[in-house]
This record gives sequence, structure tokens and C-alpha cells, in this order.
Amino acid sequence: MNELAIIHANRFEVTQLSALGIQKPNFEVTSYLFDDPESTFRGVIGLDFLAGMKFCIDLVDCEITIQAKG
Repeated sequence: MNELAIIHANRFEVTQLSALGIQKPNFEVTSYLFDDPESTFRGVIGLDFLAGMKFCIDLVDCEITIQAKG
């Protein structure tokens, strides 16, 4: 049985966030401490970062393709 849980995280507004060739000024991020020392995760960017973009996440080839809409 799957259990739901609340994960506490901090919210911050950064002056600029750059990733995947995209730059977002004054962007809000959520920070959560990944407490597994074996984890390779250092952070996660939410899908709101890709708002206004046409993108494809290819799980076979492990690629993200991004195209600005317009």
C-alpha cells in the first residue's frame, strides 16, 4: 500500500536560474535536502521551469529536447 506523506521544503526566489540553455530571471525554487548520502541527486528543477517551452523527455536515449514556442 502506498502512503502519502508531507515533505517539508524551503522556497526561495533566485535572481537567475540557468539550465538546459534556458535562463529564467527572478525564479522561485524549492529546496529539499536529499538525505541519502549515496544519492546522485543534488537538486530538481520542476516542470514550471519549462513553462512556455515545447519539450520532449526521451527516457530511452536519456535526452531532453527543448524548442521555444512561437
